[in-house]
Amino acid sequence: QVNFQQKVIVAFIVVLVIIIALFTIAYSVYLKKPMVNEEVTKDVVAPADTPQAESPFLERFRAILQQNLHDADFNVERIGEEMGMSRVQLYRKVKQLSGMTPVELLRKSRLARGKQLLEASDKSVSEIAYDTGFSAPSYFAKCFKDEYGISPGEIRSEGSKKQ
Repeated sequence: QVNFQQKVIVAFIVVLVIIIALFTIAYSVYLKKPMVNEEVTKDVVAPADTPQAESPFLERFRAILQQNLHDADFNVERIGEEMGMSRVQLYRKVKQLSGMTPVELLRKSRLARGKQLLEASDKSVSEIAYDTGFSAPSYFAKCFKDEYGISPGEIRSEGSKKQ
């Protein structure tokens, strides 16, 4: 005869096993999801002819961009704060080293990440726009077309034709 306490213990163990299985599945999905390639922003931020003496600055700049690409409120002022520089100092240093302004680099990095996500994931263009820090999908599409000469939707349809 099985009493009530034994039934509760068995039910608890079953629930615990289900929870562990769900966490295991979620973790394996997390590991398989396409990660943003750090080389994308590295190529955008530091051109190949950048002197090695300036590398730590650009590495730090790139790392800060990587960590905050998804944040639509992330701007040059916040980059400057995180790097311990004024907006003007940051602008001058980045412009000198890369030939582009911090705003241009931020936008190019976001677009590069968006392109990578379009090619590697099945998220919608709007989801990707928000994931890459654009506050409006229409602005993402405009910038994307200006940068790559093709709309995000066309990239997606080209990717599905290849498969």
